[in-house]
Amino acid sequence: MKYEIFKKAKQLVAQERSLPIGKGNGQFLIDAEDLLLEYLKGNPQDIEGWLLLLCIEINPPLDNFEEIISYAKQFLTQYPHNPYALLFWAYADYYLKANDDEELYKQLCDVKCDNNELMAMIEIAKARYCEKRDIKKHEEYLLASIQYCDYYVTNYTMLGEFYIEHGRNTEGFLFIEQGLNNIQRLVTPENAGVDYDPLSLQGFLNEFFTGKTIIYLEYARLYRLIKQPAEKDIN
Repeated sequence: MKYEIFKKAKQLVAQERSLPIGKGNGQFLIDAEDLLLEYLKGNPQDIEGWLLLLCIEINPPLDNFEEIISYAKQFLTQYPHNPYALLFWAYADYYLKANDDEELYKQLCDVKCDNNELMAMIEIAKARYCEKRDIKKHEEYLLASIQYCDYYVTNYTMLGEFYIEHGRNTEGFLFIEQGLNNIQRLVTPENAGVDYDPLSLQGFLNEFFTGKTIIYLEYARLYRLIKQPAEKDIN
């Protein structure tokens, strides 16, 4: 029964995605969302169900950040300090409140788990909250993220930009360069839809937290940031 519901929800998402660009109104996604919400009413402890619901919710034209936060909080009532629920909440808070949710930050600080990759992402979320509030903690969290996981992109590039902003250019360039070297997938207009899974949890994490998947415009911005000083020196 459970996997039949999950299979149907995934089929509905696939139907929405198969529509021509601009032709979909999100109805198939809403139907998939409703199907999972009904299932979770009777099975609120199903982690897989909550994660699938949240992965559906981040797809346009749904991507309702308030609902993402609501579902993440419901998930957390069953599993306090679950790192995945908090990462979805942090994603929505980034766009809805510009990393301004103190309650979220406090819960991020309470997370303890043995998965270094997840902890590295939690540290990135904490660093985003502190970016405009406490530059010392901002730096500490990014260094901690690298300590947990030295093959991400975002922790290096955020720290690199922080150092450049504070006049530590040499360190900053090196951190950004290392981050760019860790990229696994560069998304361009030509390959944007290739092998894309709209329900991939890891895909979501790689785009928003690890940075191992990066849009070509962001790559170009960071690349120019570290190459322009060298070009000036040559000239």
